[in-house]
Amino acid sequence: MADTPESKPSFWSSLPGIFTGLGGLIAALAALITALYSTGVIGTKSVSNECRR
Repeated sequence: MADTPESKPSFWSSLPGIFTGLGGLIAALAALITALYSTGVIGTKSVSNECRR
């Protein structure tokens, strides 16, 4: 018997692992964009001259 334990394959080597990682990245990016838009950091809302009275 060998003293070294069997190594498991990496989490990223399976298709479900890749989908889980990509899904997490997409969700995090969507949350970041939503937070930045809500605070006005990106996508500033400009008011046209017609609305100012």
